[in-house]
Amino acid sequence: MLSGLTNTWNDLREYLPRPYDKLDDGATLGHKIGRLFSVLAIDLGGAVLLMLLLSAISELGLLNMEEHAVADAFSSMSTTALLLMAVVAAPLLEEFFFRFPLRFEANPFMGLARIFAPFKNTSALDGDEVERKQLRRTNLRDWWDRNYRWIFYLSAILFAYVHISNFKINATILLLSPLLVAAQFWMGSLSGYLRARYGFVWSLLLHGIHNLILIGGTLLVDGPTEVFSIDNDDYHLLIEEVSPMNKGENAAIFTESDSLAFVEQELSKVLPLLLKNEYDRVFYPTEERDPKVNIYYGREGGSSSAESSVLEALAKEYEFTIKPDPENELRAIIEFE
Repeated sequence: MLSGLTNTWNDLREYLPRPYDKLDDGATLGHKIGRLFSVLAIDLGGAVLLMLLLSAISELGLLNMEEHAVADAFSSMSTTALLLMAVVAAPLLEEFFFRFPLRFEANPFMGLARIFAPFKNTSALDGDEVERKQLRRTNLRDWWDRNYRWIFYLSAILFAYVHISNFKINATILLLSPLLVAAQFWMGSLSGYLRARYGFVWSLLLHGIHNLILIGGTLLVDGPTEVFSIDNDDYHLLIEEVSPMNKGENAAIFTESDSLAFVEQELSKVLPLLLKNEYDRVFYPTEERDPKVNIYYGREGGSSSAESSVLEALAKEYEFTIKPDPENELRAIIEFE
């Protein structure tokens, strides 16, 4: 394993300074699999270092990672939808757009040049139409090989800068953009290497596994995230969102007139309990995300009910309203904005 990683690292050190378009036709399936996972290890090592850099930038107050599009996806999408998007849809779309064209025969611009200008830079002295088309192809391939380094890295740069849209664009973000998209540039370069040397499927697999490890790992180890917190003279309230992968082993419910606790409970289960004095039944839309939450409430003074205070905070943070069912006033419908 270590020797394979070392060989891959050495090959990358030779390839990346001067990338070229040539499949390793002699590579066996076992070699390709080993190379894939060696590149993955190198990719993840670089990604971790670059994420630590982003964390440092965030600590300096130059960047708010809570406004990142991935953070929004974690809070707004179901686990299944998030994984499908990150592991299947995004890699397939991005690899097809940015890496598939890195082979001469698959590049649409080279294909269009051969179709619409089949005899450019040739003459009748070069032979019949078939020979002239072949010469045109040879000339284009020569141009492609001479400029492949620029083609390769232009693809990686474009891929990287597509991800700048994950941030809320402002002058600071644009100034820091080379650092903010460095991880995507790194992964895009490694994926381009696999595409050019071993084929499209291997770059696609790298991208999908990369996202699976980073997104799936976050889902698995991510602890409770604070959603809302207040501590005043009347009451204290803390709302946390629990990782969707949490199995609810510590799930508990505690309710008293001046205190409430919901631990590792789905929002769809919490709302009917908070509304039980007003409605017999509460309909929660099945198509909406159903986050698992921790809620801790304690009254310090004042007269507002625990249920109303918690409901007000939940409705504000999760952007929903509670409406009576027009057909039955004892039933409520949760409507999200």
